[in-house]
Amino acid sequence: MIIQDETQLTAAVLAETERAGDPRVKEITQTLVRHLHGFVREVRLTEKEFDAVIAIAAKAVSRTGADCAAAV
Repeated sequence: MIIQDETQLTAAVLAETERAGDPRVKEITQTLVRHLHGFVREVRLTEKEFDAVIAIAAKAVSRTGADCAAAV
């Protein structure tokens, strides 16, 4: 499928969540996708800004993961 606009992109991502085996995981994932895609549209996030946010999130997750592993 060729995606021509952001509405089609959201629909395509939501369609992928149909594969989730657990109904609750599916519900959570679909809600997260709708909220995040809505946020990106609302703030008109650029690719450069997206990349910066992802880098920050990845750094935070790696630090949190290390802390969690040390606690176990």
